[in-house]
Amino acid sequence: RKGQIGVLMSRKMIPTGITIEHIPKRATLDITSAPRRLQVWIEVKDSDERARVEAERRVICEGESVGKNFVCIGTVEYEKNEFNHVQTFPINAAGTVTSKAVVRVWSNWGQEYTCLYRLRLHGEDKGPR
Repeated sequence: RKGQIGVLMSRKMIPTGITIEHIPKRATLDITSAPRRLQVWIEVKDSDERARVEAERRVICEGESVGKNFVCIGTVEYEKNEFNHVQTFPINAAGTVTSKAVVRVWSNWGQEYTCLYRLRLHGEDKGPR
């Protein structure tokens, strides 16, 4: 594993997508610090809701959970050779409302460290925390 970042949102939401941004390949001499495989985890406090999300998610995440009440809802792969260095991926939270998420970088393109220039979590607004 190469790292993870937690996101505490100011409002509740149903996550629907994630955007990953790294420096463009044409603007650097070494693109190998770009993330490759990433996982998106959300906090689901209710055990029945957590079981429902796990049954509906249809994704397999590597490694241990990021926390007791967290469920992996998506895996994405950032492509370092794409012309567009800003890449958006759909994720399926199975309609679950959350205000906490963790993005885990599982691998990168070869460097000992990983750089994330910008991370955006998209979703349907569900009101104040």
